[in-house]
Formats: sequence, C-alpha cells, structure tokens
Amino acid sequence: MNQEKPKAPMPKPLFDMGESLKYNLKGGYVGAAVILMYSYLDTLASLTIPEGQDKVTRTDFINWVNKYMKTEPGQPYQYDGKDFYAARCGTIHQYSPFSDYGEKEQCKLFVYSNLNDHTFNPTVDSVLVVISATRLINDFFIAISRFIKDLLSNKHLMNLASKRMNSLFAIEKNGCSSVRDRNADSTRETAGRLNIDRGGNGKRLLISIKLNSLPIQLVCQEKRASNLFFAMKL
Repeated sequence: MNQEKPKAPMPKPLFDMGESLKYNLKGGYVGAAVILMYSYLDTLASLTIPEGQDKVTRTDFINWVNKYMKTEPGQPYQYDGKDFYAARCGTIHQYSPFSDYGEKEQCKLFVYSNLNDHTFNPTVDSVLVVISATRLINDFFIAISRFIKDLLSNKHLMNLASKRMNSLFAIEKNGCSSVRDRNADSTRETAGRLNIDRGGNGKRLLISIKLNSLPIQLVCQEKRASNLFFAMKL
C-alpha cells in the first residue's frame, strides 16, 4: 500500500493520539483503535469551532471529515462525513455498526478488516463497506497533517486551536496524564511534587491535587513513585 507520509509538525496532544492508535493497531486491538480514532475526530473537529461555541456539533464533525479525511482515488469507497458520523455513533455508543443516525440518513454500514484495501461493491450490497483498519488509521494520520498545515497558514484558526489544545490530556514520561487550563493567560509551566498515599499495599497511589480550586483524586499504578510529578499551567 502506498502511504503518503505526514510532514507537518505534530503538537504533543495530537502526537499522543497517534501513538495510542499505533499501539492498539500493532497489538491487534482493531476495535479499540477504531473507537479511539472516532473519539479523536470529535476532538479535532472541536479545536476550530467558532469562538463562543461551547460544544462540537454533528455538523462540525461531518465538515471536518469531508475536508480532511481522504483516501487514495483508486479505492472503491471514498470517505463521506455522514457515513463517518453514523459509524462514530454506532461504534462509540454501542460497539456496533448500527446507529439511529445512520438508519435515518441511509448511510453506509462500516465493518473493519485487516486487509490492505477497502472493499465496496454496490452491485452486490449498496450499503455494506468493509473498511481496511490499517488504511483508515493511516488516512487519519494524513488528515491530521493536513489539518495542522491549515492551522499554520491561518493565524485565527491557530489561535482557536491553541487555546483549546491546552485543555487536552498530554501523556507525561512517568505514565500519568497532565491537564492544562484552557483559560489560563500565562504559558509558563511548573512541576510540583505531590503528596502520595500508598494505600498500605505499596502498589497503588492515591494522589490528591487542586486544579482551578477543585479537588481531584487520581489513582494510578505505582512505578517510579519518587519521581512522580504533576505538571500544570499557571
């Protein structure tokens, strides 16, 4: 399979998304990889919604897919935003190819394979599409690259995306996730050591912190507890 290589620089949260997809796909966890991809599509579509709009909508998702998700011209099925949204609803909410939206809009029905190419023959079945999971994820990486190139060429979109990206998880080297405050004015970051309750068994950690004056508790597996830090934006 000829693969176009993403070339745009990848912001950390988006890079982490890609690594999660690669890990699951390489391990044979196709269902998990596909669920993550649809979830990440929601996230990406939310980054450039108009200022003052609080939530990403179905239309935002569909428009993002139609603009950025492309596959090779020779593939028998070409991506469509409505089909993707129907697949997203069924896969994320029911772990199923079926959804109310897909039935209402008469969308294609996606199932997934480990083949190199998508399979669609409307003379045999006008609804069923067998999606190559590997090709789908690769096309998604390229879509992210196209999206980032748009951000780099449009200052307004970049400003919108940058502010919203600050609220996304970023995976730290110690294996925990840090969360930044999207409303913070400063870009300075600091790392502060946390008080750790080992829970008596030495294997699990209960971490109590405050973010935006709200108490948060995290439970994670103990590995290098002496080096455990939580990074937050001040």
